[in-house]
Amino acid sequence: MVTVPMVLLLGFLSARSVAVGSANPWYAALAKPELTPPDWVFPIAWSILYVLLGVALAMIIH
Repeated sequence: MVTVPMVLLLGFLSARSVAVGSANPWYAALAKPELTPPDWVFPIAWSILYVLLGVALAMIIH
């Protein structure tokens, strides 16, 4: 299952190429609702999503 690490690496590299979350002044200046999750939730959620995308790609290929 080389697709899962490949998709994770692609997501990691694309995230490193832009300022994300509170490091992005535009995002930090937005008026966010009270139900907005804290910044530490996003890396966990995106990691889970990228693993699932890799599994889905592996299922499509095979």
